[in-house]
Amino acid sequence: MQTPEYSLEKRTHRVLLLDDDVLSGASGATDPLCALVSQSGQRSGRIVILPAAAPDPVDWGRRFARRLLTLGAGLVTVLHVETRSHANDENAVIVMTQATGILMLGDQHELLTSLLEETELLRTIRQRQREGCVIAATRAGYSLLGSGAGSGL
Repeated sequence: MQTPEYSLEKRTHRVLLLDDDVLSGASGATDPLCALVSQSGQRSGRIVILPAAAPDPVDWGRRFARRLLTLGAGLVTVLHVETRSHANDENAVIVMTQATGILMLGDQHELLTSLLEETELLRTIRQRQREGCVIAATRAGYSLLGSGAGSGL
């Protein structure tokens, strides 16, 4: 049986679109999480996980933090955003400002939009992308970045 290749579905302007195989834990030679770790600086990198749109944000944050550390990531921070006030919190913005890689998890687009749209945290994520920070996201996170995800924002 041939091993499936878990390729990046789309990579435009440093946004890696994650597919279901990556989320389920399948891995391969072209695993987007490997690309995230590598392109965000490996051991010297700072990856921020934003699991707000995940079915169980605490579990997903913990699970993906372990996966990224196993792949060679340096510092991994899970940023739990449960309200719009969290998305406007100065400390959350500072953490995101220092990120060299961002992982946006979950498929609950409406929830993610209601939490992040027109907040300081989303403005910071977009700014970090313009500055070259690598972002890996599920479709919910990717679509939240809007048409700018393919045009450099």
